[in-house]
Amino acid sequence: MAEARLAIAPVPALGLHTYRVDTSHRTVQIALTEDGMVFYVPHFRFMVRNCIRAVRRGHNNIRSAMWPAKLRYVFMINCGVAWYVVNQPSESWFRSGGLADLLWNVDSYAPLTRHFPVWFRVAYLSNVAATAVLWAVSSFNRLILRSLLSYKNWLFEKAPSMMTKVWGGLVKYGFMREKNPLLYTYQGVLPKQPVPSLKATCEKYLSTVKPLLPTEEYLAMVEKVHHFQCNEGRKLQRYLDIKSLFSENYVSDWWLNFVYLRSRGSLMINSNYYGIGEGETKWLSTHNQVARAASMIYQFARVKQMIDWETLPPHVLRDVVPLCMAQYQYVFSCTRVPGRDMDHLRTWDSTESRHIVVLYKGVWYRVQMFTAKGKPLTVFQIQCILQGIVDTGAAPAAGARKNSVRQAKSLPNLHDLDVEESAVANASDNLEEAKSLLPALTTDNRTTWAEVREKHFSHGLNRASLAAIEKAQFAVHLDDTAPEDWTSQSRSLFHGTGATRWCDKSFMLIVHANAKVGIHAEHSWGDAPTLAHCFELALASELMANSRN
Repeated sequence: MAEARLAIAPVPALGLHTYRVDTSHRTVQIALTEDGMVFYVPHFRFMVRNCIRAVRRGHNNIRSAMWPAKLRYVFMINCGVAWYVVNQPSESWFRSGGLADLLWNVDSYAPLTRHFPVWFRVAYLSNVAATAVLWAVSSFNRLILRSLLSYKNWLFEKAPSMMTKVWGGLVKYGFMREKNPLLYTYQGVLPKQPVPSLKATCEKYLSTVKPLLPTEEYLAMVEKVHHFQCNEGRKLQRYLDIKSLFSENYVSDWWLNFVYLRSRGSLMINSNYYGIGEGETKWLSTHNQVARAASMIYQFARVKQMIDWETLPPHVLRDVVPLCMAQYQYVFSCTRVPGRDMDHLRTWDSTESRHIVVLYKGVWYRVQMFTAKGKPLTVFQIQCILQGIVDTGAAPAAGARKNSVRQAKSLPNLHDLDVEESAVANASDNLEEAKSLLPALTTDNRTTWAEVREKHFSHGLNRASLAAIEKAQFAVHLDDTAPEDWTSQSRSLFHGTGATRWCDKSFMLIVHANAKVGIHAEHSWGDAPTLAHCFELALASELMANSRN
């Protein structure tokens, strides 16, 4: 189909056969190679689109910086102050006082302003002063709210005390009155993760191990804990206190690095998880796999747009306590890159990540999510593209399945892999053959996968193909199986055949042959409730869209 051929074209890249300039990145790029220099300038419409996106982000940043003050009120106050100061006589305090002298000194460092008339310079300097005062007032309000949110007694009370009721009313009606807050509006008012005292930590540890240890071992452990508390524990506690002064959460980076990213075991069996969309087929709006996949892809794309534009409402408990939304920046366009000693998370901006990748019958396809004019694809357009993929994969040409990535109508072939052609062609027959497929590499030991990646995927077409998968907004698998019960569906979503789950992506959407959907997710970037919220939002939006139709 025409739409399918356009959407699943080979990875576009330039750079004198070095693939260092990718034309799918609609930004100015320069590549230096042994053959010379490549300078790439995107089409004018993409540059305009990037400027619009930058203006939107700047607006959101300013709005968050001035919160709880609304931007329209800030604009009105600035206009009023500028009008009032401009109309004051030159000998008034507003024009010649100490504050005015300070502002004129600031103005002296802007050489271009001296060419403007005096009234214009007075107006913009008064706006600078008014904005600074409003920002200071807003910052003070945020500091007060941050102090109020440090109150934690409400967590442990069976019934709210009078103190908690007064606190809740003050926070709810005094500060949390924003009707349409941005996704990250409340990030600046969240209190730091408190560092527990050394005594509390030791007591908590002893209460935890007491049911697990015999009496003699427990008494010996009490002595060890007491010795630790009186000696090296004090020094370590000081380190924690110092670290908390320079970070919002004293433990989150250590937890990420040492619990997840430094782990060398297989992701599939150690940390990755899955989520089930529907347990029974009677709740499905359609039993057509392609139609269901197109619908879910479209809904996930809408969720990504909400996150990019920060229009997704933040979580607030009982309209009083806001929750941290920082993990939402890793839901889409994120991958875990393997390393020899330690992995690292990498994300891509929406200007770089404008496609998804679809896995069907062992072949990866790259699907652009926007038209040539920059508009998001509709459900029907996505369905046409997916149907073209299914039709292409249903009757492959002889010899076309020699590699795990198809040529011409999908991502470029992968070269230099030491695998047998027969093993790749019949990958689902047994475990050894399944290992020859590309996704199986992501299930291996992290050091082994890093070495294979460095050896086989650091140059040429292999590098471009791998980059297309990793830079995708998310991955999709059109699965051949049709699990009916919860157990078989869980097994399919968790590990599939062992070579059909790309474990490094933030999440992979799996659509079974009976139109049931689920997700397979990498754990290090965020907790399950974050992705579950996005998954639930996509499912609910799909249900509402079907009810309207």
